[in-house]
Amino acid sequence: MRFSALTLCLFTLLFASCQQEKTTEETSQSTSTETVKKDPTYEMKDYLIISHEISGYNQWKMGFDAGDSDRKKNGINVLHVLRNTEDTNQVEMVCEIERLQEAKEFIASPNLKHAMEMAGVEGDMRLEWMTGRAAEQITKNGEGQMVITRFHVASYEKWKTAFQKDEDKRTASNMELVNLLQDAEDHNNVMLVMRVSDFNKVDELTSSMEFKMAMLDAGVNSIPRVSKLNQMSI
Repeated sequence: MRFSALTLCLFTLLFASCQQEKTTEETSQSTSTETVKKDPTYEMKDYLIISHEISGYNQWKMGFDAGDSDRKKNGINVLHVLRNTEDTNQVEMVCEIERLQEAKEFIASPNLKHAMEMAGVEGDMRLEWMTGRAAEQITKNGEGQMVITRFHVASYEKWKTAFQKDEDKRTASNMELVNLLQDAEDHNNVMLVMRVSDFNKVDELTSSMEFKMAMLDAGVNSIPRVSKLNQMSI
């Protein structure tokens, strides 16, 4: 398998602690459960990640702004608007969902489809319905650099235990976890939304052999898909 430099560095940081001495799985799960109960950053919510191609950002943004009230009426709160660094006409939105059924009906409505066409959306939307962690102290507005990484694991609980051990390493490398999400249907499909200070700095941290061993040990069983994104003001 081949991995990009960014992919290697991300998972080196996320899973390096897997090489350290482990406690039993039962103890780890018990500790994780206790943390979820006490830590408000682990409040579970519904999310929708929308990805689509647009003909031009300025035209699309006008249509996006015009639809703000309709989205909120239907339980959709857009947290982040992101543009792909390699293809700036590829846009992703991270949305928090307050009322799931209303949101699904709105997303499937002919009126929304027409509005998107008028805003210059090309082709179909890619919709990813997720559940997961609502992190604290997230900057909703403003600009910055973010990375979304998608991958599959053999066991989410085993992977999460390894992931949680490395928070200090991520903080030291200026990598801030924004959202930790699971596919609503397959909870072993994982999505990480992270804010980074510098894409180049992240690339430079690659250590491929250590990464591969740690990733395998944590149970990651797919090639991660990594998107470099610029956060836009909303």
